[in-house]
Amino acid sequence: MIIFQIIETIPNTIHKIAPLAPNRYKQSIMILNPSDILLKDDKEIELIEILKAIEKFWDARLGERYIAVYNEETKSYWPRNSSGNYQGLVSVDYAVKRSLNTVVVNLCEEMGIDAVYSNMLSYGYTTLADHDVRGDGKVLTDRGTAPLALGGLTYGVTVREHTQAYATLANKGTTSKARTYSIVRDSTGKVILENNEEHSVKYQEATTATLTNMLTHVVENGTAAGIVNFGFKYGVKVAGKTGTTSDKKDVYFSGYTPDFVGCCWYGYDNNKAITAGGNPAASLWNAVFDEIYKYYHENQISYKTAFDIPDSIVKVKVCAVSGKLAVEGVCDHDAYSGN
Repeated sequence: MIIFQIIETIPNTIHKIAPLAPNRYKQSIMILNPSDILLKDDKEIELIEILKAIEKFWDARLGERYIAVYNEETKSYWPRNSSGNYQGLVSVDYAVKRSLNTVVVNLCEEMGIDAVYSNMLSYGYTTLADHDVRGDGKVLTDRGTAPLALGGLTYGVTVREHTQAYATLANKGTTSKARTYSIVRDSTGKVILENNEEHSVKYQEATTATLTNMLTHVVENGTAAGIVNFGFKYGVKVAGKTGTTSDKKDVYFSGYTPDFVGCCWYGYDNNKAITAGGNPAASLWNAVFDEIYKYYHENQISYKTAFDIPDSIVKVKVCAVSGKLAVEGVCDHDAYSGN
């Protein structure tokens, strides 16, 4: 099953949502509202706490300072990066590009579990478990480092709410309620339903522009490199994040251009592991966006090619060891200069 949702963005607003849900595996299944199906989330959700961290404090060298803890029961270390390796001190930019778990755990613990949890709620996520008691007395909660930093929330998230959260980045820090319609009239023209826009400013434009810049590196030379490549064809900047659950039953790609936001989930409706190589969600996302921009290009419809950079952002070289301004001829030869 594939669940895909696109939001067309206009400055500071969400105009409309287009959900797509082709079912490749079981033609008899009918999905009435695919965007509201609860799906297991992945580490893409980390970006929400990175945004908060950028706004609260900024440390260019905030990297793998977390000392992994060895669990005698599982005979393994936690947190663990997908590669199984630890790279020491790295930049947040590098961590996002390479999807390092350790750095996100650092951020979550430095900001505090309650702050991260409240921030998630403010984005419009409605499926978080606060303190749910099951019939057998077991307590389910998402107020913890593992679910908030690395994904795997108790009930998962919907693609609709995930897309709505990512739209905050494309809308320069303004969160807008996702809408599938704006107004409904009867046969006489009388308005019978109205779905007004709802907006709230969550972050400074410079904050979202900083994270957007990091996410373009994911596409250019990170985990989505070579998969999400339509932007090079049409001269469009693309920002995005890949994600895969540890058992590879859920694969995501969430991304955006200056004009559109889209999130794609890929997996089986019987919840079995995906055997396809690479990231099928990213490939599908790329194919859909390629068609959108092909149409725009062939019909000479204008579109933005680059993300806006506010005047408050100044680009400088930073030392990967100290986090201070780089000293030419010195910092470019240190052990971490590649990060």
